[in-house]
Amino acid sequence: MQGRRDFFNERIMRASDLLLTNRILLKVKPSANQYFNESYYSPAMAEDIILKEDYDRLVSIEKNGMLFHIYFNELYRAMLRVEDGLPDPCLQSESSELLSFLNGVAHRQREEHIDLTFKSNYFNIAIVLAASNPTMRFKGTIAYRNYLLKLLDDNYETIYIFAIGEKVAIAKQIATEFKAFDGRIIKTVARPYTHIFSDKRRMAAVCIELGTY
Repeated sequence: MQGRRDFFNERIMRASDLLLTNRILLKVKPSANQYFNESYYSPAMAEDIILKEDYDRLVSIEKNGMLFHIYFNELYRAMLRVEDGLPDPCLQSESSELLSFLNGVAHRQREEHIDLTFKSNYFNIAIVLAASNPTMRFKGTIAYRNYLLKLLDDNYETIYIFAIGEKVAIAKQIATEFKAFDGRIIKTVARPYTHIFSDKRRMAAVCIELGTY
C-alpha cells in the first residue's frame, strides 16, 4: 500500500504506522517500549485523542490474526480495484467500516452468535470458525461444505477459515476438501499465526484464505 495511503481512512493509516513502528522496535530491541511510548505513541495521542480508538482496534484484531491476514490483505486488493488510480471516498469510508467489523469479531464471546460476513462495494468477505474435534465427529465436514457453498452462492468472494490449537488440522481438511469439491475456489492460502487470548495465553493458529479470484 506504499504511496497509496490516501485511498484509505487517514486516521487508521496513522494508527497502523504507529503499531507497525512499535512492532519493529520491539523486534529489534524488546526493551524499547518506553522509548516508543515517549517518542511516538504519546505525542501522536496528544495531537489526536481519537487516534487511540483506531490504534486499539488494530491491536485487537492483530491478536486474533486478522490484521495482516484479513485487513491489510483486503486493503491491498481493494486498492487494485480503484478506477483511474484516484482516491474514492467510498473506499475511505469502507476501510473504517471493515475495521469495525473485524474488531467486533475479535471481541466476540465464546458462545455469542454474530454475523461473520461483510459485504460492501470494495469488500466481500466471510469468516468461518473451525469447530472442535467432538463437533467434527458428530457433524463431519458436510455441514461446512454446505455452508461454504451457500456463501459462494451468495457471492462472497473470499472466505477466511480460522482455527486455533487442535482445530488447525480440521480447518486445513475443510479447506482442502472444499477446494477439490467446488471449482469456484481457485486458491487456498494457509497463514499460520500465534493467537493471543485476553489472559495473554498464546496458541498456534491458522487463517486459511479461500479465494475466488
